[in-house]
Amino acid sequence: MNEIEVLKSMMIDNTIIALVHNHHCEHYELQIDGIPVFNCKEYRQAEYEYDMEKS
Repeated sequence: MNEIEVLKSMMIDNTIIALVHNHHCEHYELQIDGIPVFNCKEYRQAEYEYDMEKS
């Protein structure tokens, strides 16, 4: 099994923003160009942070 599962991704101004589930650490991450910038245990909070990047 992959340790990182991409749940959602989008590209804004040549920047890849992804919401991933890190199975190894058992948390969700917001990644920008592959670099984790936010993580938490709650999917809803991680999804909110992902959606805020659209704004």
